[in-house]
Amino acid sequence: MDPVTHVLFSCALARAELIPGSREAQAIMIVAALAPDLDHLFRLRGLNQYFIHHRRETHSLLGLLVLSLPLVLLGRLFSPELSYPRIYLFVVMGLFSHFFLDFLSVPGLPFWFPGKKRFYNFGILFFLDPWPDLLLLPAIFEKIIPLARPQPARIALSAVLAYLVFLALLKMAARVKGRKSFSEILPQAGTARIFVSPFLAFPFTWLLLMKHGHTVYRMRYSFLSGPGPVSLFKSDTSSRLGEAVEKSPLIRALANFSDFIFWRALENESGYRVLVHDLRFSQFTPGFRAEAEFSPEGNLVSERFRYF
Repeated sequence: MDPVTHVLFSCALARAELIPGSREAQAIMIVAALAPDLDHLFRLRGLNQYFIHHRRETHSLLGLLVLSLPLVLLGRLFSPELSYPRIYLFVVMGLFSHFFLDFLSVPGLPFWFPGKKRFYNFGILFFLDPWPDLLLLPAIFEKIIPLARPQPARIALSAVLAYLVFLALLKMAARVKGRKSFSEILPQAGTARIFVSPFLAFPFTWLLLMKHGHTVYRMRYSFLSGPGPVSLFKSDTSSRLGEAVEKSPLIRALANFSDFIFWRALENESGYRVLVHDLRFSQFTPGFRAEAEFSPEGNLVSERFRYF
């Protein structure tokens, strides 16, 4: 999720006073909620390095443990009146609020990194979603709301929770509707893998991807107008992808990031080029794209990553 949502959610969590004294530790919780995104510093080394490292080292359970230690020391420095156990509790609350929101988003988290590089997600939020931000505003403007503290923050958190439950129900319904529509095209749709994710700011419209063999079927499903047309993405079947995953850190990162990829190998005079698209973000465009150039001998020449 975006930093604004992380700040608003951690602020509401602190002001809701679910744990006594959390309001006084609001700054600690906000800093902890933003800390995993320190990997944005990899942008200084280029977009390729940013994608290779983002949501990996600092977004795992091991990363959470490592980040918590300096955050506790920082919290103690600015809040000496709090004991170490209480500071650690508030730091963990802030960190887990970040993990919670990122797990709900389409990209997900690699919980067991670096042991296992697989990403896990619930996928009911686009990585940008304005609705949770709006629902969290009562916690920010509690001074102008005629309710005693901490009621505005608790109302905001309850509204966000209700919205998330609403999205989860819509996702389940979209999956059922999508599988039924896909079965009209592919009889094996009943056993094929299906991915469902929302459109940005449109909770009643969902992207559905079905993977069968080397082909990914894409469809837009609207609860207002029904299923849309189906697009087919048939990947190459050569061994080029395996070679690219082995030799290109960027291609390997994208392959670990998503199971719903579409890839092509293009031969040219100077060797060959491998292009890989993450179709989970193809609501409006071909999605995330990584490409790598190789020499005729199969050596990596260059890499490039694009979001859209």
